Amino acid sequence: MLVSPFHLISNRSDLQFVPESYILPPGTRPGNTQVSVLEVIPVIDFQLLGTNRPQLIKQIIEASQKFGFFQVYNILNFGEILWYLYVYNTLMYRSDNNFVVIVVNRVIFWVILVLLQLINHGVEDNLLHKVLDVANEFFEQPYEDKASMYSEDVEQSCRLYTSIDYNKEKVHFWRDNLRHPCHPLEQHIHFWPQKPPQYREVVGSYSVEARKLSILLLDLIGEGLGLESEFFGDELTEVQLMGINYYPPCPDPSLTLGLPKHSDVNLITLLLQGEEVHGLQVLKDGQWLAVEPVPNAFVVNIGHTLQVHPHLYNPASFSFF
Repeated sequence: MLVSPFHLISNRSDLQFVPESYILPPGTRPGNTQVSVLEVIPVIDFQLLGTNRPQLIKQIIEASQKFGFFQVYNILNFGEILWYLYVYNTLMYRSDNNFVVIVVNRVIFWVILVLLQLINHGVEDNLLHKVLDVANEFFEQPYEDKASMYSEDVEQSCRLYTSIDYNKEKVHFWRDNLRHPCHPLEQHIHFWPQKPPQYREVVGSYSVEARKLSILLLDLIGEGLGLESEFFGDELTEVQLMGINYYPPCPDPSLTLGLPKHSDVNLITLLLQGEEVHGLQVLKDGQWLAVEPVPNAFVVNIGHTLQVHPHLYNPASFSFF
């Protein structure tokens, strides 16, 4: 089957019902079950970096062991951050029931859940607002303005596609995705979308700031694990990807999913959610829980590549400073 930009779910806003190809088998449908909110979230205050670095490192390591991800937000405006290196930054945004998720920087993450709130992370609120807005603008464009970015070729560095593997999967998922590398910026930015016209400038600035924060977090984790300085530099963090997931309004959300349950194989992920939709769910102690969206914050998630480190995997082996 030939897949074209016409298959993008963001181009099908007139749908009054869920197409049969998107309806999950009865046993795997989300139904109308209400998902509880994850209420206990570790908070990491980056102001400790200048006043009590050992305590900051201890907090990050403990959160990473217990959950696998945490939250980071600014002191006045709360938000969520998730980082990966190979690194992911993910942004979730909702406007008039539209739902955008941006994943920037991808490394490898998931299965063990570590959730913290990180305050004073240093990325300006205005930049976070701009990157959410430009992501939404991209997907709301007419398909003609997105068609040149569309590709089912996984080897294409910058591509727009729909679901996961539209040609091979039996059931499709209710999402479109734009994904591209971000580092080094000068080598990749000319492959990025030219529309909206501010996309490259805004996302370029955002990816630089997200990388700085990701590297800092990895350095602190490495220090807490007793690793040599800049252990996670060079090859381990040379790949930085940005992914933007877009979930349009669905006529019947009980029948389909934006994405299936999954785990990632990267190092660390930065996720920026929107303010209204509990789009992110995590598996904790056998129960799926929704992560409360917090404005201007990141959810930080520890990936498989980092989890397999023996010190991080076995809490008893940690030494704190």
